Amino acid sequence: MTEPSVFSSKRDIGLMRYITPQPGLGGRIKQLIEDFIVREITPDGKILSINASQEIEQSNSLNGEYTEFNIVKKDWDTHRLIHKLRRRLRVSRKRFSFAGTKDRRALTVQRMSVWKIHPSKLLELRIKDVKILNPIYAKTPISLGDLWGNNFTIIIRDISESTVKIEQIIDLFLENIQEIGGLVNFFGHQRFGSLRPITHLVGKSFIQGDFKKASEIFLTATSPLESKEVTTARKELAETEDYRNAVKKFPKGYKPELAMINHLLNHPNDFINAFRKISKGLRLMFVHAFQSYIFNKFLSLRFQKGLSLKPTYEDIVQTANGSVHLFKENLDDESTLVAPLIGYQLPLFPTGIVGKLFDEILTEEGIQPSMFRIKSYPEASSKGGYRPVIMPIKDFQALEINDDPLNDGKKMLKVTFSLGKGSYATILLRELMKTDLVTPIYRN
Repeated sequence: MTEPSVFSSKRDIGLMRYITPQPGLGGRIKQLIEDFIVREITPDGKILSINASQEIEQSNSLNGEYTEFNIVKKDWDTHRLIHKLRRRLRVSRKRFSFAGTKDRRALTVQRMSVWKIHPSKLLELRIKDVKILNPIYAKTPISLGDLWGNNFTIIIRDISESTVKIEQIIDLFLENIQEIGGLVNFFGHQRFGSLRPITHLVGKSFIQGDFKKASEIFLTATSPLESKEVTTARKELAETEDYRNAVKKFPKGYKPELAMINHLLNHPNDFINAFRKISKGLRLMFVHAFQSYIFNKFLSLRFQKGLSLKPTYEDIVQTANGSVHLFKENLDDESTLVAPLIGYQLPLFPTGIVGKLFDEILTEEGIQPSMFRIKSYPEASSKGGYRPVIMPIKDFQALEINDDPLNDGKKMLKVTFSLGKGSYATILLRELMKTDLVTPIYRN
């Protein structure tokens, strides 16, 4: 293998500049897990409660095959939690479904459903930092995307500014986003790996058909935000290609890496099937992350070139029924400015000035839309799609400004706001704070 790549917290995920001009608050987030609270918002606008009942609710669907429930989790990845649930219940992973993933390092509540499990069985489960609330029979499962969005309550700590300065910055920030109509709907750090932003690089290697390179990146690329133990394991594997030693050196919690390493130990150079040893969701995430990187880079370049975030001639707009067309003159109330999530079957790409920017990025990256049909690995192929350019922000409030008990002489700010599905709170916080949001979980 080659010398392992090292990624710093100043990651290249296509975010090349800030959008709002006001100064930043500084500070840091997630010093405590409870500083970041996420509550799912249902399609009809209801914000889930973290303190709802644990009783079995009465339902008109007593004969439904599914049990729908709310689940509160603290410092749990959604996919890892489902793995724990299915093992405790001794059922297949395929029985579970949910509307959307949530931050790991946070206190969150979201809806899930499971097929043919009695509500009482769910309430009997005892998992650390997990609580199951108001299970109810349902005739249909929760589906991915079956939510309006998420409500956030976040504490920003370690702020050096005075109370008056903090209030001024917030006022300017709100003025700026009102003028824009929201913020640019960038993908946040979580899309690329918060501690180790390499998912898009693995995805690029996928569509280039270089699965050996994809494997090297996934297994050996290091980050100063990871623990010393796993960093050493990655470096040794890069230098020696000794998979037998790597099985011993990688921490037990790194299950995707260990699954791949065990396969390569028995089947050297079978990199495609090594990736098939990890979850389908993670495999798909690689290509989706590369699409997200192109999207971020495109919008950053658009802003850098001085183009408006309002529709420009021959931009793409999407109607309420999902159809897309090139913008010519007037934007009707039911149409939205969108940008491509590149794939092999998109019906339309921007043309004109905007289209040239998109082509410039594809040329720089050395890719074409047709490459997203991956013949040697069809399950990772992507047809592509469209994503709104603007991220609307609902009900933003600064709830309180106080002295920070965790950081002497500093201030803390509590804010709340709601975002539609697919939008990232870290993008809003990045614009408000003007600082790197990612801090190490591990202290070496």
